[in-house]
Amino acid sequence: MEESTEIQTYQGAVGSLTYAARTTKQDIPYAAGHVGRFAANLSTIYWAEVKGIHPYVQVTKEYRLLVGAGKEGISSEHATI
Repeated sequence: MEESTEIQTYQGAVGSLTYAARTTKQDIPYAAGHVGRFAANLSTIYWAEVKGIHPYVQVTKEYRLLVGAGKEGISSEHATI
């Protein structure tokens, strides 16, 4: 793959993670920001990190953040796994 095309592909993948971090996945902003810092200086290490985050997002896409569980804590009827 040509270097400029590879950089654009990487930047697209990072952009997808950043969008997800800002809109629906509040558990990945640090990871998305970390890999985003290297968008202009691409290496296989950063690609491996991006490729490791994407499966996590897929596996956890049904997870929900529960705010205000109350004094009793989270009951099994409210937990989403």
